[in-house]
Amino acid sequence: MTPLHDTTNSIQPHLHTNHPCLQLALRCSVDAISFSAHADFPQTSDFLDEVNPPHVVLVHGEAGEMMRLKRALEQRAKATDRIRNLYTPKVTQPVHIRHQPRHVAKVCPYC
Repeated sequence: MTPLHDTTNSIQPHLHTNHPCLQLALRCSVDAISFSAHADFPQTSDFLDEVNPPHVVLVHGEAGEMMRLKRALEQRAKATDRIRNLYTPKVTQPVHIRHQPRHVAKVCPYC
């Protein structure tokens, strides 16, 4: 099992840390989308254009090929005026993603 698998399949999501006894409450949603690792560049880039995620983490494959794919996806994102951050971490290397939380206010006039 991986931390992502544990997080997306847990009734009470938590975030693993490097400390074996420490887990943090997860206060966000985590979506994992699985697709074929054998997709070619056009299939992968078309998929990303359709889903339009702001962050993409490439975690499977030979390091040189992943870097080549990262550069090509960055070039395509730039050419289509998309904001897309791509990451290619090594095994067990953490990825830190900053985000702006969305604030939601519910207004109930008869409460």
